[in-house]
Amino acid sequence: MADITVNIDEARQVVGRMILALTDSVGFDAFAAGWLCNQPADTWRYFLVTPMLRSRGPTWIYERLMRLFRHDPLPAGFSPLDIHVIDPEMERALFGPPDVANPNAHGLNGLPSHDLRPEHRVIEDGFVMFQRRLPAELRRHRRDPGAQFNKQINQLQAA
Repeated sequence: MADITVNIDEARQVVGRMILALTDSVGFDAFAAGWLCNQPADTWRYFLVTPMLRSRGPTWIYERLMRLFRHDPLPAGFSPLDIHVIDPEMERALFGPPDVANPNAHGLNGLPSHDLRPEHRVIEDGFVMFQRRLPAELRRHRRDPGAQFNKQINQLQAA
């Protein structure tokens, strides 16, 4: 299989950093975040990896993210529907252990998803551009951010 080269445009990089900074500011504390390109369909998705998916559920998380994006809208051309929240176990199944493809000093690194074959499943050709990927050691010392995230979102709405 030939290597796939996908260039992530500057606007997408900026929006990814914006989403990550915005979610960090309200205590979301994503373990990993980045853009995933499905190259054959030429679609991009921004994913956030959080343990809150198991403890709080997707509805709880998305309700709060939508409140955040109503307060601080995404730039034109980007939608909250582009954002997908996944569990750390799903991240591991899709992208391998969290110590693989840690971001460089600039916070961006790429990994062709055709090189990812977890448990003998081949991921459709594409590309993942991590903007954050905390190694397992740093993840072990973090607690579930749900209470802090909820508190910050409620304060944001009250302001």
